[in-house]
Amino acid sequence: MRTSNADVDERRLAKLMLLTAMAAMANVTWTQIPSMDNYGYDIKTASSCAGNATCLQTACLSERYCAGFSQKFNILKFNVSAATLGHEANNVLWVRHPVPPSIPQPPPIPIWPLPKRSTFGAGEIAVHKAAFTGFALAPGSATSALLSQSMERVHAALFPSRLGITSVPKSALTATTLTKCTVSIASGDESLQLGVNESYSMHIRALPVPHCSIEAPAVWGALHALQTFSMMLEFDRETQRTSVGTIRGLPLSIDDEPRFEHRGLMLDTARHFVPVSIIKTHLEAMSASKINVLHWHLSDMQSFCTCSPPCSPPSSPPG
Repeated sequence: MRTSNADVDERRLAKLMLLTAMAAMANVTWTQIPSMDNYGYDIKTASSCAGNATCLQTACLSERYCAGFSQKFNILKFNVSAATLGHEANNVLWVRHPVPPSIPQPPPIPIWPLPKRSTFGAGEIAVHKAAFTGFALAPGSATSALLSQSMERVHAALFPSRLGITSVPKSALTATTLTKCTVSIASGDESLQLGVNESYSMHIRALPVPHCSIEAPAVWGALHALQTFSMMLEFDRETQRTSVGTIRGLPLSIDDEPRFEHRGLMLDTARHFVPVSIIKTHLEAMSASKINVLHWHLSDMQSFCTCSPPCSPPSSPPG
């Protein structure tokens, strides 16, 4: 039986996690709380432990934010504080000491994935369709046709079209209205391969003068920043006024880069018919979610064969 590189890497990772957990156990103590549990603070289920306390301790220590576990249900917890507990017959709640670091609070605005580093304030700024001219390359920035096209595309998609919207005239604009966002890249190289620099930084403020800037070493980081900007723009769901958006959490500063080089999605059209329009929608969703690898399962023995040059298709169906 052959062993793939992926299997070897997975075993190495599992061994490393086990060694890390064993090292941590030397400095950790546990408190048992009988007939208690909490709900809504779960990290994940370690069902393979089947109630074994030692196994659950090892599993808990391999999770950075695990504060304890429910032995009856084999569930790892990120919070086991007294205020969260309730009665649960035949259960033992194990509490870890010292307490692990708390899970970082999410940003006040929806950004996916969570940025690597970010700071937010309590202010906000309006973004009006009538006044926001879009994204523009900053003076001294490298140029890229791909980036320029993406800036136009994202700008066009910022304000969704709906029936019954109320347009805001330019006379109603205020001094705290964002009118543009500058983009600066160090290199206009558009070559793409695994491991390319995808980092970016973004700064937005309302005072003393409205400001928005994006900086990135390469094109690909700037593209991610455009998607982040589009996520931050919020609209009033009650009035459905999609010509006026708001960015909250100002002043804000974001320094971001992917945690994983390979962030993929598999699309199986060999065994499932998928219209071209749906495939394009998936590509748009991948871009919005900053996914960088499409695994297109295009051909399979259960389906039709796809022939890529220089091969020649069979003259008649097989079989």
